[in-house]
Amino acid sequence: QRLVSPGYSWMQDVVAQSLVLEQDRLSAVVKRALTTTATEALNQLIEDGPGLYEITQLKREPKDFSLSEIKREISRSHRLQPLYHVAQTLLPTLEISRESIKYYASLVTYYSVFRLQQLSQSMVHVYLLCFVYHRYQRVHDNLIHSLLYHVRRYVEASKVAAQEKVYEYRVEGNQNLQKAGQALSRDTCKTLSYGYQSLAA
Repeated sequence: QRLVSPGYSWMQDVVAQSLVLEQDRLSAVVKRALTTTATEALNQLIEDGPGLYEITQLKREPKDFSLSEIKREISRSHRLQPLYHVAQTLLPTLEISRESIKYYASLVTYYSVFRLQQLSQSMVHVYLLCFVYHRYQRVHDNLIHSLLYHVRRYVEASKVAAQEKVYEYRVEGNQNLQKAGQALSRDTCKTLSYGYQSLAA
């Protein structure tokens, strides 16, 4: 007797079945747990409307630490906050790892809105909850980095300003010393001249 390893196609089938079962499990948990209000809020992220999809706007990261970009990031934070609280409560019940949350969140970034609209609604809700959870934390990381960046800039600017002031005071001090020296020299010359005149008399 000898052991025969399973064929590649059989392994593929096992993995595919496992993924389907896991997706069904996640979908069932989310479907039971989501309130009508939360469901509507998630659906709104990928609904058709004038201008850009809301999810498209939330995907955007700040280009730099300028005031306008930071204001947009704060606005995204306000929009995400209600759904973030939902995700905070619901995601632990899914019993998935942090890496899985990051992976499902990345699918929202990777897929187009049209593609998301074609998927199972409950599974899209899983992806969106993971995205909201991950993106909200990312928003606050960006805001903290922005704060540190501007604090460093202000510290450097204050150092430069202080150095310039010290230089100005030194220049001014040297000029005052020169003036004092010149005045002292004139007074000394006058004193000596007066002394010579007194002796001559």
